[in-house]
Amino acid sequence: MEKIYWFFYFFVRPKWWISRYPYSEKWDKKLTEILDIYKFSNIVDGVVKLGRWKIKITDHPADSFCPYFATSGILPARKTRKLAYDKLLRDLAE
Repeated sequence: MEKIYWFFYFFVRPKWWISRYPYSEKWDKKLTEILDIYKFSNIVDGVVKLGRWKIKITDHPADSFCPYFATSGILPARKTRKLAYDKLLRDLAE
């Protein structure tokens, strides 16, 4: 049921369809893991800190939540980007 929800969530929102960078399963798993452990902080020039990681949040939702150090961008799954964005808003509101 959850897969159906996420399918329709992204299907009816065209802003999530396009990405310039490729999906990285490794980065997706790592970001999911660190989202549970750390809080977002320190937005500077479109880069946010999550634990010891620096993550680009510019150009949301198309190419957000890439690791800052990556010379060619890699992206987590759309679902992970959505959950990370929601967590970013909650963490910065505190």
